[in-house]
Amino acid sequence: MKPDPADRPASAPMSAAARCPVCGEFVGAAPRCAQCGAAIETRQSLRIYRIAAILLATVGLALLFAMARHREIPVVRVGEIERSMNFAFVRVRGEAADDARIFRKDGRIEGLRFTVRDETGEIVVRAQRDRAQWLVEHDRVPGAGDGVEAAGSLNVTSDGAALWIQAPDKLVVTRRALPLKRLADIVREDAGRSFRIAGEIVSVRAPRTGSNAPWTAEVRDESGNGRLVFFQSVRDEMADPALLERGARIEARVTVSLYRDELQLTLSRGGDLRGASPASSEAPSAGREPAAESPPAAPAEPEPVRLIRDLGPADVGATVRVRGRVESLDPPRPGTRSPWQMRVREEDAAVNAVYWEAVAERLAAVRTPQVGDIVEITASLEDYRGQLQLRVGRAEQIRLLGAAASGEAPAP
Repeated sequence: MKPDPADRPASAPMSAAARCPVCGEFVGAAPRCAQCGAAIETRQSLRIYRIAAILLATVGLALLFAMARHREIPVVRVGEIERSMNFAFVRVRGEAADDARIFRKDGRIEGLRFTVRDETGEIVVRAQRDRAQWLVEHDRVPGAGDGVEAAGSLNVTSDGAALWIQAPDKLVVTRRALPLKRLADIVREDAGRSFRIAGEIVSVRAPRTGSNAPWTAEVRDESGNGRLVFFQSVRDEMADPALLERGARIEARVTVSLYRDELQLTLSRGGDLRGASPASSEAPSAGREPAAESPPAAPAEPEPVRLIRDLGPADVGATVRVRGRVESLDPPRPGTRSPWQMRVREEDAAVNAVYWEAVAERLAAVRTPQVGDIVEITASLEDYRGQLQLRVGRAEQIRLLGAAASGEAPAP
């Protein structure tokens, strides 16, 4: 039997709309009485509030989503990054302090890393897997000196800060033209800097099978020789394998580095090596008068002859001309990449001149210098392990002035 509402104890007065019309039990906003099960007619005001709440929540979420998609990502300076900014999504602007390193495994790109520098400091920028793959495929990989704007999430630890790229399409790279530099003008102080070089491939050496060693290519221009270094992954990116054939004319974007105290030119990407475009000469068209010939350029002043004893550290990197008698001539040891070494003596002083097999072959086509010959050498002076030496890049830089048998004195 259902309880009689009259038998229930009196309670505090409340709105009749909040009670069950059958048993008088308090039901609040419930659509059915929990005591007797009677259906309660929902008040119109509560229904309106429910619909309004759902609409407002939906609109609010839509506005938050739109703001998150279109808001301007804040730009921070590297020196202002703090521990409290961990996981913040920010942008940094500056220039690439080094060439981006691409990490590969089994032919697939696993990651990418480079450093961005602004006026306040440096920060490491990283991308992984699909994001790194996208950057490589869309040519968004920066080189040293390129302008960079990167957006990502910060990872701030006691060891420093790193920016992890989450949206690769927001990485903006501004390519900057690099100066073209002669090989003889590249010195130790240039380590870490990037340049363009142009020259001719003299020789190429592939690494041993199964080795992690890099490829090496000897390059020469009108000033001297240089060693170009690149790994197999870079070799696989090269569109034209003929660029590595002996005698090919190339232009490359390289970064100068030191390895075992020797200068080398590192090629970071296959696209940084391309064929040099020869200077085109346009023939006069029919019906047009040929342009007046310009007077021939005056011959360049030859380098003055220097006394070997006067050469010093201040001359390192400069092109000098010396004369003397060949005191010794040592070919490279079999199976090594060592250069030929010619020691030239002038009275109480001597200096070593080094050159590689390509120069030796050209000298042999005319006459290989012999011990006792008097020679004149015009080459770049360098410091190798604390000793001055002349680096010869072309056979024409060595002139024979007197044969050993004749005993002639050096020509004035």
